[in-house]
Amino acid sequence: MVAYSTSSHVPRVSIGLPVYNGAAYLQEALDSVLSQTFTDFELIICDNASTDATEAICRAAAERDSRIRYERHPENLGAAKNYNSTLARARAPYFRWMCHDDVLAPTCIEACVDVLDTHPNVVVAHTKTQVIDANSDCVASPGWIRNLHLVNMLPQDRFAAYLDAYLWGGDGGELFGLMRTEVLRATMRHGDFPSADLILIGELTLWGDVYQVPEKLFLKRYHDENSIQGTNQEIARLLTWFDPGHENVVRWLEWRWLRELVRAVWYAPLSSSERRRCFVALMHRYAIPHARKYIKEIAYVASARLKLGAHRHPQKVVGLNTMYRIF
Repeated sequence: MVAYSTSSHVPRVSIGLPVYNGAAYLQEALDSVLSQTFTDFELIICDNASTDATEAICRAAAERDSRIRYERHPENLGAAKNYNSTLARARAPYFRWMCHDDVLAPTCIEACVDVLDTHPNVVVAHTKTQVIDANSDCVASPGWIRNLHLVNMLPQDRFAAYLDAYLWGGDGGELFGLMRTEVLRATMRHGDFPSADLILIGELTLWGDVYQVPEKLFLKRYHDENSIQGTNQEIARLLTWFDPGHENVVRWLEWRWLRELVRAVWYAPLSSSERRRCFVALMHRYAIPHARKYIKEIAYVASARLKLGAHRHPQKVVGLNTMYRIF
């Protein structure tokens, strides 16, 4: 296999790897990328001012392989901006994100490239997910992992299927599939709020087909140091991870998700009939089932802003992906 240099050759695939203090698993992730059977790619690493050995690992890897482009931010920009910074630097027509603690099977990129090459209507090609633990051992997949395969469908039907799958949350491998760069750049990209990844998946279904390769070629790691894991993360930590400048702001979550889904439908390349049907699906399959949560959130945020006694504050807001403490 030929390893292409990123100095002058424009690759076919860009892989964006945002990282902050990921030294524990980073080398294994890098090795899995560099061992891909499909070699015409660039690996863009954006380091969010890590304080561990991340920088040393990345610089050493970049010296060994010219396909790696390593950039270190002078300060922590937050996860959302760091994700989007990798996309902004991508040169290839196909793009995918890669977490520093995940692993790719050797044929993962090749399988997804084949799909995008042969199916022009597909905007995201992803594989089934195999969950691994901190020791890289395969473990049973949790029930919240979703598997979308939405092909040869009308936009409103794809969107409705997405709403049904993610109505009460989930974890989607679609966001770590191979995407058409120009389509991803036309979306909201990665938002700076919890569960923005799930909203982005929904937006992508409005732009084209989502194809799932049946093999488990994406190895997703669950461990105690995941940036967001479990159902009891404090909202302050979540918001700091997404956007360090707003960790002390009381945020709307349920209403934000609804607004973003409305925005996605409004700006997607749909006919007037398709847009209307997508709004109908959004109302019946998402907004109405979440109505109680909207009312609760109004009360919660109002009580916080009125600075009522802490003992009177409801403890949690149940969100699209997990449960967030906001007080």
